[in-house]
Amino acid sequence: MIAAPIDTVEFHGWSGDCSGESAVCQLLMDRDRDVTLLFTETYVMSINGTPITDLVTQLPGGTVEVKSGFGSANRRFLDGRNVQLAAEASEGFRFVRWGGACTATFTTCTLKVEGDTKVIVVFQAAE
Repeated sequence: MIAAPIDTVEFHGWSGDCSGESAVCQLLMDRDRDVTLLFTETYVMSINGTPITDLVTQLPGGTVEVKSGFGSANRRFLDGRNVQLAAEASEGFRFVRWGGACTATFTTCTLKVEGDTKVIVVFQAAE
């Protein structure tokens, strides 16, 4: 058997008569077998309307880095995972605030993924 997840889930392993995290499970069908595939739902996270597809997202005025929680092979975020984002202003700009799913007041925001997630970050030209 071969586990072939679709875009919205990520394969995490087998249980029952198959075990491990390899996408391939070979069984001798000499009796009834019980096999369960373990998948986790994945979601899109966007910053200022742009889906996050890499560890660092360039934005006008700065960058946002995914510090933890970006473990999905299909460039999506795993359901229930805590994600930490860090905003860094470019030279000549300053970090103002987070919005959307991030409510932190500092440059680092931690949130729990429970669906497609929209994050806003505001940078402003320094005076």
